[in-house]
Amino acid sequence: MIDVTRLFRYGWGLGANTKFESSDELNLESRINLGLLATKSIIQSNSVLFYGILGAQSNSEKFSTAEETLTSAEGVISMTFEYFKFRNPDIDFSISASVYPSITEDDRVRANVKGRIAYEIISNLDLSLNGYFDWDSRPAPDSPTNDFGIFTSIGYSFN
Repeated sequence: MIDVTRLFRYGWGLGANTKFESSDELNLESRINLGLLATKSIIQSNSVLFYGILGAQSNSEKFSTAEETLTSAEGVISMTFEYFKFRNPDIDFSISASVYPSITEDDRVRANVKGRIAYEIISNLDLSLNGYFDWDSRPAPDSPTNDFGIFTSIGYSFN
């Protein structure tokens, strides 16, 4: 994902993004999105960031169970909450929910939720728990409507 945002006064921003996705579980070989977005910070402090995104994007999908590549336009509605604690132990928590109602396809909506919590075990060594849930109201033929996963990771930062 590449995301470029220009921030303005009072928590507003305008941006553009591009994203590539694939999922064997959803039979999705590739999904490429290009979008224009407006952002608004609702809460912004040293430890909390809560913001919303509205926009539109192009969506190009290739499924292994369908011959043609599907191209469509979608709306983007997203909310993100992030919490940071930079005192021993460091804690980093984030959750994001996005809905993509199709503009060009009847009765199609996609949605996803992503979450992450990281905890500093010892100085600069973090253990994190990550999860996601993806849903599509009209998936490709012979494809499931949803996919989810939970995974852990260990990370070290060089300061």
